[in-house]
Amino acid sequence: TVLFVSHNMTAVKQLCNNGILLENGMISFMGTAEETIEKYVGINQDEYSKPLAERTDRTGNGKIRVKDIVLKNQNGSVVSESFLGQYLKIEFKIECQDDANLADMIVACGFSDMYGNPISTWVSDEIAHDFSQIKDGVFSIVIPTLALRPNLYSFNYQISLKTTSPQDFCDVMKGAVQINVFNDDFFSEGMNLKPCRGHMAIIPAKFEY
Repeated sequence: TVLFVSHNMTAVKQLCNNGILLENGMISFMGTAEETIEKYVGINQDEYSKPLAERTDRTGNGKIRVKDIVLKNQNGSVVSESFLGQYLKIEFKIECQDDANLADMIVACGFSDMYGNPISTWVSDEIAHDFSQIKDGVFSIVIPTLALRPNLYSFNYQISLKTTSPQDFCDVMKGAVQINVFNDDFFSEGMNLKPCRGHMAIIPAKFEY
């Protein structure tokens, strides 16, 4: 018998026939792998409904802490869903301790699918962004074209100071917010994209002969 312990739901689905869900060190559910994954996802859905400031499923030293994240469309309206190919702004509201130098802040963030598989990632030092001029504790990442296949996605973030090593983590959270991406005519003349063909980013391309 092999006991596989993981938060990677894709791996659980691929490797396991049966599953056991643990909460606070106690067995809360036993069933098939698919049933256990459904229960696990349901628990996370309950956590998503809480205000971000009240969430306890985070790690880090707290020198910088995210109070809220909101998603906005091109008109500046707050949204929880978007169409494939549209503009999306992800706005962070943070609070900092006095000894936190925002010039040293590094933000890594991105989307994952419902099984926790990373889909896309952005890291501020790779983009050479400096946060020293932040006003009122607000900064954003802007996605001009949300090129994700239609499905439900989670947004994750990691904020650190000076390095991205675990000892410098200030605030880390998986599934901080969720977004539903709906179908649209992304390739103009083709059929609507199929969510069943993988939860992945879309890179514009065309076939030639």
